[in-house]
Amino acid sequence: PFKLHSDWVTKLMYLNHSGCLVTSSMDSTLRMVDLERKKPKWTVDDHMRGVYSFDFCRTYNFIASCGVERQVLLWNPFTGRSVGALHGHSASVQDVVVSETENQLLSLATDKVIKVWDIRSHKCLQTITDQSVYWPENRISAMTHDPQRRTIITAGTKLKQWYRVTKENVGIRPITTAIYNSAFRQVVAGDTDGSISVWSIDRGESVFTFTDTHPDSQLSAMVFDSSQRRMMTSARDGSVKMWNFNNGQCLKVCEGFGDSEVSCVTYLEEGPNRFIAAAGWNRKVCIWVDGPSSKEPVHHCLEGHTDDIICVEFCPPSIVATGSYDGKIMLWKIDGVVKSIMNPPEENSRSIDQKPVEQLLYMPHRGKILAALCADANVYFWRLVDTKLMYTLKTGHSALGATMCTNEGNTVLYTGDALGFVYKWDLSSVDWRRENHAPTTQQIRQMRTERVSINNGTAPLITGKVGFFYGWRAHKQALVSLQHVTYKESIEFVVTGSTDGRVRLWSSEGVLVGTFGLDLWHLKDPCSYIGDNPNYKTKLEQHAPPKEAKKEIWEEPSISGAEDAEELSAEDYERLIMDQRRLALLDKKKGKSSNPFSTILDRRLNLQEIVPVEPPLTQMKKQVAEERGGTAKSSTRPG
Repeated sequence: PFKLHSDWVTKLMYLNHSGCLVTSSMDSTLRMVDLERKKPKWTVDDHMRGVYSFDFCRTYNFIASCGVERQVLLWNPFTGRSVGALHGHSASVQDVVVSETENQLLSLATDKVIKVWDIRSHKCLQTITDQSVYWPENRISAMTHDPQRRTIITAGTKLKQWYRVTKENVGIRPITTAIYNSAFRQVVAGDTDGSISVWSIDRGESVFTFTDTHPDSQLSAMVFDSSQRRMMTSARDGSVKMWNFNNGQCLKVCEGFGDSEVSCVTYLEEGPNRFIAAAGWNRKVCIWVDGPSSKEPVHHCLEGHTDDIICVEFCPPSIVATGSYDGKIMLWKIDGVVKSIMNPPEENSRSIDQKPVEQLLYMPHRGKILAALCADANVYFWRLVDTKLMYTLKTGHSALGATMCTNEGNTVLYTGDALGFVYKWDLSSVDWRRENHAPTTQQIRQMRTERVSINNGTAPLITGKVGFFYGWRAHKQALVSLQHVTYKESIEFVVTGSTDGRVRLWSSEGVLVGTFGLDLWHLKDPCSYIGDNPNYKTKLEQHAPPKEAKKEIWEEPSISGAEDAEELSAEDYERLIMDQRRLALLDKKKGKSSNPFSTILDRRLNLQEIVPVEPPLTQMKKQVAEERGGTAKSSTRPG
């Protein structure tokens, strides 16, 4: 026998893989002993008071210990150095248990509070309070975990089991944005609490989660760099950071933006130069150099907006586009030179709430087009070569336009709104490119002979119109993120993020693949999808014109194990009907075809067009005049 501690020994554990013994004592130390040499390998004395218990995790290779202090300490088993701490208990922690199958750590405090921690993110997932009263001592004396039955067993004067129950709404925070990483085939989503979740798109399972990206502030935006190996985040307190999203390491802090909210962030690449750009409520575009330093000051700012900047988009090779709350779109050179200022038509006729530019989207394959989604639910397509407005798409969204995305070839456009609806649009028949060369002298003479006007020697090539495919309801609440996914260069999907705290994957036809974190699937196997086919709640064959006969609108399918699909609220439904009906009547008066979505409302609620009715007095006068005219005519007839 040999003596290792100067006070009571509280726990012993033998490690088979190393042949060592780990001990804890009330003398506030934790020791690892080599049994062959009978000598301590290391001693931990960072506990201020006695150590009650500890446990070893073989999968993640750490030791967790607890004691009189109100925290759980984590140690490296090879060196005995501290690797972290779990804070949250309000009483002494008397026991810790590691559940490697669940990737969780359980801690028991003297006040009968059990906390469940995520080993990978060190985040408290759940707090369990035992409300039972035990006699003669009202406390829990021991705790263990049963991995086979997935239960927690506690012992006081009697045993008690705590069963694991799946609950969807535990810990859900509104999603800020969700982005897709094609290099790793992963979806990265951030919520307002500052937590970043990484999911595999192949199976929908969680890969990694890290928290506290921006302490004491809400996450506002995220974007990848050009290599898709690093990620930039911004918050409402004016902070901008760069992360390694695979391990949660903060690589860089961009300083100098100020205390104003950062509403958008993007990554710029001009030749060999790399920059980080962020804009927001300070009405400036701050640019940092992506250098080797861990702290970067502001390199220069782009100033010119007179209202808050909402969105920013990089248009290679050297154009930065920004949109503000007053509806102004500005094109910049990276060095700060203003190239152009664009305003949507009928600017004065729109109200203040309809002017904000919600999102900008660059489409190089449609003739270097910049699409601007405004709060009036219209998408304006600008050609960057000559800053000419080429097309205005009236999406018909009843709520404020929230977000949009396109595929790699810019042949399809997806738009989403605050009611959770997604519309799919066809851009394959439009061509807004300009001719590469000016017409020859012979062509100009021919044009003049035929009295064809030309504009500065160039003629725009505009063919076709933007067509509507179909729509479906992806979420019950507002959409905040839409991302197009091309899986292995053949299959197309859409990732949606919403304020309901869920991120979902859909096929390009609107079939629900699943919800990240709740469902599992094999992306190559359509049979594993949650939805087999789109749930056709409404069909337009009986109501739409012949050319619209094949178009359908889909709603969220009924999900097994998730929330049931619900209809619109009474207030939203009434507003939706009034808006769409008003637009349909205006189009009908102008001789245009009615909005396809208005036919759906006709099916849901039989609304009849209001026909002007003449006052009774006028009707009586007409009847009297007709009778008199008839009498006069009969009197003049030959006998």
